Amino acid sequence: MLKPARCLLKSLTFFALFGLAYFLSDQATWGFTVARLKTSQDLGFISAGADPHLYLQQKFYLRDQGGQSYVFVSADENYVLKFFKDMPRPWLALASYQKKKLGKLKRTLNGYQLAFNHLREDTGLLSLHLSPTASPLLTTLVDRLGIEHAIDLSSTYFVLQRKAAPLPDFSAATVSQISRLVKKRASAHIADHDPRLQANLGWIDNRPIFIDPGRFVEDGSASPELPPKFLEFLQ
Repeated sequence: MLKPARCLLKSLTFFALFGLAYFLSDQATWGFTVARLKTSQDLGFISAGADPHLYLQQKFYLRDQGGQSYVFVSADENYVLKFFKDMPRPWLALASYQKKKLGKLKRTLNGYQLAFNHLREDTGLLSLHLSPTASPLLTTLVDRLGIEHAIDLSSTYFVLQRKAAPLPDFSAATVSQISRLVKKRASAHIADHDPRLQANLGWIDNRPIFIDPGRFVEDGSASPELPPKFLEFLQ
């Protein structure tokens, strides 16, 4: 009677330790895996902008993550390479999971497409690679553990942006520039469904830009005014 109980205890211990190891590994790497980047799906978006080959000749280091993307910074600190976190994990074949992830991914890609088409200079966007392409795009990614991954990005969704600095201050002059930026976005009939404006601003060429357009949506009634939460933040 004791033998089956011991076997059950060993099995439960094994799965508990395996689950703990997976959790700790996921925390250490922010859940980033190269295997998760690859895709053969064309979701109807286009690749456009500067030829990414020149930018990809240097290494990119995983430095940050947001709700929608992993953020890699180039070795020269001038560029940002973003990969999308809603890429479905290929080893989870559940139809409901795949549908949910692809729905979120399409929303994010649409936001970047809108920004590139209408606010390219105001988002620092250089290149969109939002559909698989035939030509190899070789680069080296360095993850949080310092492990280097030589990878071909031709079958990967990514965007290249200029790296923005933090806003220098929230002086009256800076806030005035931010107000003009928000009005310009509204005039393009684009709203931002992320209410945290202060988290979506960077500084390039002595002016503010939007650094994360993943929640941009077409909206003819987009408000040209600074959002109330941002005004509260300034107080």
